[in-house]
Amino acid sequence: MAQESADGYNAMSGDCLKMNIWSPNSGYNPKAVMVWIYGGGLSFSGFERGSINNPAYIGANLAANEDVIVVSFNFRTNIFGFSNAPGTATNNGLRDVRLAIEWIRDNIAAFGGDASRITLFGQSQGAYLISYYAFAFYQDPIAHAFIQQSGSAWSPITQSTSEKASSWKNASAAVGCDQTTYLQVVECMRSQNLSTLVFANYTQRILEHKVSDNPVLMGNNDNEAGFYVFRYGGQENFNLSQAAQDYIGYGLYVCPGAVEAATRANAGYPVYRYEYMGDWPNLELYAGSRAYHTAETSLVFGTMEELSGDPNVELKVTVSRYMQHAWASFSKDPHRGLEELGWPLYNQSGDTLIRLGHAKETSASYVSPAAFDEVCENFE
Repeated sequence: MAQESADGYNAMSGDCLKMNIWSPNSGYNPKAVMVWIYGGGLSFSGFERGSINNPAYIGANLAANEDVIVVSFNFRTNIFGFSNAPGTATNNGLRDVRLAIEWIRDNIAAFGGDASRITLFGQSQGAYLISYYAFAFYQDPIAHAFIQQSGSAWSPITQSTSEKASSWKNASAAVGCDQTTYLQVVECMRSQNLSTLVFANYTQRILEHKVSDNPVLMGNNDNEAGFYVFRYGGQENFNLSQAAQDYIGYGLYVCPGAVEAATRANAGYPVYRYEYMGDWPNLELYAGSRAYHTAETSLVFGTMEELSGDPNVELKVTVSRYMQHAWASFSKDPHRGLEELGWPLYNQSGDTLIRLGHAKETSASYVSPAAFDEVCENFE
C-alpha cells in the first residue's frame, strides 16, 4: 500500500497504482526515459512505505534541464505488496513494478519517449527493488540501464525468509485473519498468489550470468546513518551510539553496495560507483548531518528549494545540475555517456570511486575505493 499524502508519509490508500509522466516540449526526436522508483523504508515485512507525491520527486526540472522523459509510479508496499505469506509467498510490489515498466514500454512513445532507452533509477527501497529486478527479470529486463542510489540486494536490511514469515503471521493475527490453514489466512487478507523471488546467493547468480548485464550506476552517501540519527536517535540529543551508526551506514548501505559493485566489475559487467558528499546548511537535518541517507535525491531532481523552502545558493545549484546531467547522460547512453564526462568504470584497484559534492567541488573527482571500503573487508 502506498502513501497518498502530500508529503508521501501520512495517509494511506489502497487505490495507489498511479503514474506521473513529465515530458519536455522540445523537438520530435524520441527521448530517453528515466523511471523513478521511490524509497520509503524497509522496517515492516519488507518494503514499508513511500509515494510519488513526495515533493522531492517532482520530475519537471530534471525533464526540462536534460531533455528526457521522467516517469514515476506508485506500487504496493508493506504487507500489501510484500506479505511473504507462508505457503503462498507473494511479491506483489515487485510485480507492480514490472507491470508499470511493461506499460511504459508499450505506451511511452505517445509521450515522446524512446522505449529502447528506459533507465530505472531509485533510492533506498527503490534501489533494492531495482537490484532485485535485475535478477528477477534478467532474461527480459526491458530497461537498458539501472541506477541504484543507496541500495543493494546484498544488504541485510531486507529480512530473512523466517523474519518475513513472522511479520506476516503477526499482522494477519492482528486483524483477525488467524484461520487454521495458510490458504485461509491468505484468502482473508485478500492477497494474490504470485510467485516468490528468493535468491539465496547473489554472487553465484552473477557468476552464472543470471542477472541483467546492462550497465549499472550505483553509490552511497557519505553519512547514510545521519538520517537515522535524526529519525530514531532523538531530535534533541541525537544519542544513537557510534556503533549503531557504523552498522547502519556501513553494514546496511556502503558495504553491500561495495560488494555488489565489485562482484559486477569482476564478472565483466559495466558498473560505475559514486560517493555523494554534499553538505548544504539549508538541507541539514541537524548540525553535522552532512550527506545523510536521502540527501542526494533532491539534487538529482533539482527540487532542493521545494524541499527546504529556502532559496538555493549558486554552488548547490551547480552541483545539482552536474548530477542531473550525469544521471541523464548515463540514461541516454549507459555505455558512453559517463565516459564522455570522464568517469571511469569501476574496479577495486584504481582511482575509480567517483566523488560528488566533495569539498564543494562542482564536478566529479576520483579516488581509490580503499579509503571508503576498509571496514567492508569481512562483509558477506
